[in-house]
Amino acid sequence: MGTAAPILLDTQQSLAVRLVLARTNVALVGPAGCGKSVVLRALVDAGRRRFGHDSVLVLAWAGSATQLVGGLTVSSVLRTTVGDRSKRNDPVAEFWEPHGARRATGRADGCD
Repeated sequence: MGTAAPILLDTQQSLAVRLVLARTNVALVGPAGCGKSVVLRALVDAGRRRFGHDSVLVLAWAGSATQLVGGLTVSSVLRTTVGDRSKRNDPVAEFWEPHGARRATGRADGCD
């Protein structure tokens, strides 16, 4: 089994990693391809070295994002789906809908 190539960070990415490791909240924003996932991979690697591999859980909303960072989708961890109620077991919906709950009509006054 080979070793992974080192993660190369630019000045701004290195600063973001140092701030997060110093327990400072950081928001990584930018267009696709600017290096957000590279920073996350560096943070995950640092966390796994510091706390152990199984101590770090990486979650993303979309499956494509999980592929970039080696994580799991939130819905897969919670064992649910997002959006379509017909595809999940929703105990709240099962309770309210049979009891006359009103669906949104688009009108501000709730009238049909």
